[in-house]
Amino acid sequence: MFSDRLHINQLGKDLAIYSIELLIKFCNSNSHQLHYWRVVGAENEEWEDFLELFEQEDPYPFEYELTEEPNGGQDHIIACSSFTTEHDLITSVQGYGFDKESKKVLSTNLFNIIR
Repeated sequence: MFSDRLHINQLGKDLAIYSIELLIKFCNSNSHQLHYWRVVGAENEEWEDFLELFEQEDPYPFEYELTEEPNGGQDHIIACSSFTTEHDLITSVQGYGFDKESKKVLSTNLFNIIR
């Protein structure tokens, strides 16, 4: 996970991660292809917090350099704060939010991982 400002709190076995703009890096274990989710926090006119999610193939908007991996794949060196765990397997992703003007609005992402 990457961000300019990253705040992490441990709550028992759980981690709560806070950021205005967060970049989450995923790597397919079979193809070694990289994907990113850029998650941007915002607030509407009623002061309700929500998240915008963008799937992308590069670490935009953060500054980065492309590198070659020994296995022939590519990776990015990203110039910002980061948080990593051991190579974990994500077993599920859940989103929570609310309905607003007949649209679903995302306010929380929850990742379950196996270590």
